Amino acid sequence: MTSFIRFFFTYLVFQSIAFAQPSEIDIKAIASDYFDVYAERKNFNDFMLFYDENVVLEDIVYGNQIKGKSALSAFFNWPDEKFVMTSEVNLVLSQLLVDGVQVSAQGYFTQFEYGGEVMGPWRFTMHLTFNERGKIVKQVDWINYTPRENFLGGENLNDSLPSL
Repeated sequence: MTSFIRFFFTYLVFQSIAFAQPSEIDIKAIASDYFDVYAERKNFNDFMLFYDENVVLEDIVYGNQIKGKSALSAFFNWPDEKFVMTSEVNLVLSQLLVDGVQVSAQGYFTQFEYGGEVMGPWRFTMHLTFNERGKIVKQVDWINYTPRENFLGGENLNDSLPSL
């Protein structure tokens, strides 16, 4: 009888090992790393590694929808020499909320120059959805673009942001 009990428990242990779920991906750590790389804005290849091949980005303010990693790479276009960072960081993250595979982030892009024109700072809210491999499959951006006259019109809510 004891050998049966020992066999039974051994069987259960091996079954639990065989059917164990892989450890859950730490979405909060991945999202934090993503925003760290985004803030540094130095290594575009590392930045793009956070995205799934079939990612979709929606820019709510402009009404753009970008589909696929290749199109997203062209959209972000970090190698563009017209872009010049004028701060040590590209963005400041003020809030990061994680619920399962959903991430909501708030902060602002610091002031920069594009084609010799000063832009920003720009407040943002981003919603990211990650897949089971920890890759971003959907990104929804709300960015308060300025100078307003170049983009949309309306009040500039970014005026209250500190300059770095």
